Amino acid sequence: MNYKLLAEKNWLYDQAAEYNLFTELRCARPEHIVREAVQYQPQIILMEFTAENLQTAQELIKIMPAAVILAAEKIKKTEAEACAQNGIILVPAGSLKLGLYSAIAMVKRLSGYEMKTVHLEEKLDEIRVIDRAKLVLISRLSMTEDDAHRYIEKTAMDSCRKRKEVAESIIRTYEN
Repeated sequence: MNYKLLAEKNWLYDQAAEYNLFTELRCARPEHIVREAVQYQPQIILMEFTAENLQTAQELIKIMPAAVILAAEKIKKTEAEACAQNGIILVPAGSLKLGLYSAIAMVKRLSGYEMKTVHLEEKLDEIRVIDRAKLVLISRLSMTEDDAHRYIEKTAMDSCRKRKEVAESIIRTYEN
């Protein structure tokens, strides 16, 4: 998989580049990190830990499905808890490679969820279209719901088309 990384500081960029894990790397100035992230759509965002960057990281995970890593010189328990509660990876600056591998694992898991979500949305759309076509058949041709369902199923099988395609043609035919 090709991973895109957006780093907030040059030293973070340089360290990430050493590991050869990414096909695309980009560095953004701290004040432009959110804008750059939205425009560039990286899977991983790497920032230095500051109170301001913790807030920025919390904002970023709400608006995009990226793994966010904060690298800190010293980690306090309260900071670690705040990051953990928000799904942000917090690593010591010297253990950046561990954080990058954790982020890659998170990205893989998130992309699996995204694919499942897309599949479910497509299936839900198909159900909506078929139900709408059934309503058209019920109201226009006085079919029962079972008859409308069987009609769509049989027509799809007989014509080697998907049920959604049959439903769409029914809607076009009777709603115009």
